[in-house]
Amino acid sequence: MAKNTLEVLTAEMLGDVGKLHDQIEALPAKLDETIQPTLKRAEEVLPYLLDIKRKELDEAAARILAASDVLEENRRQLAETMQQDVDNELRARVEDYTSQVMAATKTMIEQTVQSEMTQAAVTIQTAAHELDQARQGLRRSQLQDMFWMGAVGVIAGISALLFYVTLFQ
Repeated sequence: MAKNTLEVLTAEMLGDVGKLHDQIEALPAKLDETIQPTLKRAEEVLPYLLDIKRKELDEAAARILAASDVLEENRRQLAETMQQDVDNELRARVEDYTSQVMAATKTMIEQTVQSEMTQAAVTIQTAAHELDQARQGLRRSQLQDMFWMGAVGVIAGISALLFYVTLFQ
């Protein structure tokens, strides 16, 4: 009996293995039947999905280009602002330096003019004193000639001084 049971179980198992073998052999055909509609649908949908992705990529590229343009405009504005700031600072420094130079020049000219005027006054007083002394010993025409020469000299000195002051102001 044990022998019969073993034979029955073995036969039953061989039958199950045979069914399993048949199912495995039928599997490629069934897979082909199942996968073919899915592959066909995928082939139909794939161009549509690719178009959607292309559009998304184009939109992303357009956003990147727009952002790049905005960044370039911001860079340009910043460069202009910086250039204006540098120009304004440079202009202010040049104006300050020019004011200082002009003030120093004016002071120097005023001192020079004062010195020249004092010297001219002393020269005129000396000439007047010498003229008074010479007048006693000279004739009237000689005295007038000397007076005119002195006046011309004083006028020439004052003219030169005025020319000097006008030139440096």
